[in-house]
Amino acid sequence: MTGGSGAAPTVVPAFQPDYDLRARAVTAAGGLQCSWRAGTAPADDFAYEGDWAYFWVDILPNAADVYHPVQLGDAPTTQTKAFGSVTASATCGDPGCEASAVINDAWVAVRVNAAGWNSDRSIYVGIGESLLDHVAPAITDVFAAVGAAAPEQLGTAPPTASPAPSTAVGGCESFLPATLLASTLGANSATYVAEKGADTPNTPTDAAIPRAGLLICAAEVADQASVGFFIAPQRADLVTDQISTIELTAGLADAALPGALPDEKAVSDCPGQYTCSELFTMGGSGFSIIHQPHADAIAAAIIARAR
Repeated sequence: MTGGSGAAPTVVPAFQPDYDLRARAVTAAGGLQCSWRAGTAPADDFAYEGDWAYFWVDILPNAADVYHPVQLGDAPTTQTKAFGSVTASATCGDPGCEASAVINDAWVAVRVNAAGWNSDRSIYVGIGESLLDHVAPAITDVFAAVGAAAPEQLGTAPPTASPAPSTAVGGCESFLPATLLASTLGANSATYVAEKGADTPNTPTDAAIPRAGLLICAAEVADQASVGFFIAPQRADLVTDQISTIELTAGLADAALPGALPDEKAVSDCPGQYTCSELFTMGGSGFSIIHQPHADAIAAAIIARAR
């Protein structure tokens, strides 16, 4: 993770701030996620400036059948690069560089991203597109370690059946009916829609979402911007784990939501100037409402509906 200056940074185990429940999808689906940071930790999930850089590893076992090469722009890249004995899909773009491959039936993705990457102000200025060569020894070590690992070292559970898109839509309705969502937002109507491209995962996270049982609730709202939030039915532990991993929820503070019980957890940055986020547990399930204009109102409506 040494940058263009040649000065070796201090590297610590750390995750980049991410309020989205999907940040833990690979782990929730029985996979393995590892991450290290160089530089000063970002203040929140919108901090794009600074001297930080992250080296991420996502490993999703039993995923060879759904693997797709690294996504860049609107389509998977056809570029490949050899890392030791593994020929991987590998490219650089927004917001960094990534290499991925299937190793022992696991989808393995390694990526490097840094503050200021798109504005040529990252610690990797002067390295540029050769960043993949720069970090190749570390990627090679990751691929070799995965290849040598026993299955139980790469995760905790086999994949489970994936819910159909209609099931996800129905699940969203059961937590917050579209009619109630519309009235909460002061709109004439709202309709939950299946997420586009949900059947074609571009990352281990995409593939892990249905295996983990996460619901992506996307709604089209009359005369307003679309609304989205995420539910982990009967997986409140995902939120409590996310909250306890301090760097994941940097920028959020403990919150008391209307109707919440004493043992339920919530963190929030509401009210925000334009949007805000709520990450909370309720009735054994976990929820994240990220950067929405009415996140606090939606959270309150979900809890009121249940109580």
